[in-house]
Amino acid sequence: MIIFCGGTRDVSRNESKSGLCSLKEFAQRTSNTNVILLEAPHRYDLPLSSCVNMEVRLFNKRMRSLMTPFHHVKVFNMSTEREHHTRHGLHLNKKGKHWVTNNLVKTIKNFYFPHNITPPIVLQWKEANENTTEQVSQTEHQAENSSVTKVSDSQTENQAEDVSVTQVSDNLTANQNKT
Repeated sequence: MIIFCGGTRDVSRNESKSGLCSLKEFAQRTSNTNVILLEAPHRYDLPLSSCVNMEVRLFNKRMRSLMTPFHHVKVFNMSTEREHHTRHGLHLNKKGKHWVTNNLVKTIKNFYFPHNITPPIVLQWKEANENTTEQVSQTEHQAENSSVTKVSDSQTENQAEDVSVTQVSDNLTANQNKT
């Protein structure tokens, strides 16, 4: 897995187009590697309406649409709040770094353990001579069914239980002697 974390300096230098082309080429070359791209963060040291913040929003939108066809690439939303940044507003503070790492962990888990995939059905390996458990369960099932037919209407419930227990133990002994 590769995680890319970019900043807003390249976006502010009008180099976002070359950055997007590089990311697309990289995604095409690494189809066997899972990739997480972090969006460029909002700059709180500049006004909301600044051209840099507008370009950051546009860059993130273009990156999301450009990476949509690549199923091995996920774009991580960096919509952090002002409280996640230092006083000057350009870098993440401790709380912001914790927020990013916690959400990255969730993204990585979803990458490898998606919720919509059901777990596979695990079948136990069975050797040719290890059929004793199957034979025992079949014998118990047969004993229960045959005890019902062998017990006559005149016998009591206790006698019926005695017959089925005796037949099961006899069948188990016979199966053990065969193996």
